Amino acid sequence: MAIFDCVNEGQWAAAKLAAVSGDWIRLAAEVEFSAIQLWNHGGPVPITITSMEDLPARRMVPGDESLLPVITSASASPITTALGASRWVIDGVKVVADVNTVGLVRLGEGEGYSDPAEIPSYLTLDRMLILKSDGIPERRGVMCNAREVTIRRSSILGMDDPDARSQAISGWDTPGPVNIHDCALTASSQNVIFGGTDPSIEDMVPTGIRITGCDIWKPIEWRGVGRHIDNLIELKNARDCQICNNNLWNIWGGEGQEGMAIVLTPRNQNGTAPWCTVDGVQIINNQIWNAGGGIAISAFDPDQPSGPGRNIRIAYTLVDCNAAAWDGNGRSVQMLDGPENVVIDHCTLQSDVTYVTFAGVAAAGFEYTNNIGLARYGFISAAAPGQPTIDASTIDPVLNNNAYVYTVEQYPVAGGTDYPVASWASNLEDPSAGDFRIQGGSMWLTAGSTGGPIGTRRAVVE
Repeated sequence: MAIFDCVNEGQWAAAKLAAVSGDWIRLAAEVEFSAIQLWNHGGPVPITITSMEDLPARRMVPGDESLLPVITSASASPITTALGASRWVIDGVKVVADVNTVGLVRLGEGEGYSDPAEIPSYLTLDRMLILKSDGIPERRGVMCNAREVTIRRSSILGMDDPDARSQAISGWDTPGPVNIHDCALTASSQNVIFGGTDPSIEDMVPTGIRITGCDIWKPIEWRGVGRHIDNLIELKNARDCQICNNNLWNIWGGEGQEGMAIVLTPRNQNGTAPWCTVDGVQIINNQIWNAGGGIAISAFDPDQPSGPGRNIRIAYTLVDCNAAAWDGNGRSVQMLDGPENVVIDHCTLQSDVTYVTFAGVAAAGFEYTNNIGLARYGFISAAAPGQPTIDASTIDPVLNNNAYVYTVEQYPVAGGTDYPVASWASNLEDPSAGDFRIQGGSMWLTAGSTGGPIGTRRAVVE
């Protein structure tokens, strides 16, 4: 193993020519270095590009610039990959550009592949600062069209292009897996999206997407100033996904979509990929607040042939949404056209409109258990609120051990107990301040199906 220490551009250029599998390239902090295309070095051990400074074992955030070298470009993406590039680690680098690159870091191709062997693989971005330059639009932080990708302990911030939808992380031509962990992500349209453009390889579905331990939001100063605001996480083609232990906040409607935090909707976007699906998504232990709506689930693409949206589990998640305050629809969960096997368990849902809204055909395999909900209508569809909606919009549902709290009149539903609005504050610590813990002595502490508490365990907004 060789170590190349680079304090200037000449040393950096030489290291790029000389490095082989297992080598380390260490760059001086606060020094600017030119763009790099990661190549296929053919070896079994990654080449690592990192800082010459000792980096803390945590996420990099603005303010850590003194620790980080800068890879930059005035004309193109600072970091790209050659076809078939494999086994690289970039750890502790700041990435910026003086032009809209349409991807500050481009892992893979945006124009498609003719052979799966061309897809770059085994790529890690760790402790990165990937930032939009002031006054310069940027469509994308990381384009993730590679396989076996890890992005962790990084901040990807400010992605915004007034002429196009913008994302912090976007992938569509990847088979997966992709692991996004402990990141801070801001972007004007979708903060994270998989799908949205048809994959170039037949039957390709991004599989094994993991979004865990992240802070995902939109800066409040973007509200009302002409951004195209869609959602925080969107899956249009994905299978076997986990969205767990995240904080998601500041998402509003009226400037693009309806203010839903998470959108799961199969889309054969360009009409060439009828296999696109959203199948097998675990949404567990998340907090959603300052939102126009919570989680939207569609059963299929309404415009093109597609695979199904199905097998969605939402558990131990807090959704605090408000249509009036955030220009949204106020639906904690929205189910369109009967997605199969949607389970909502041990969630706390606070809304000014509904717990769950149904539209279209009836949904089979719907389960709603061990939840605490506050809303105006509870369950609603084209039928009357409450039990008529459940009867019309679900097939053989399972509902049990729920607390149904209503802000005005009650719309009774089987599988739980109805409560007046006053019980919300009398059973929870301080929901108006984001503290949804159950008070000592409340019957909700033992109302669960196993004798334990109902609602989420992540009950205090962080």
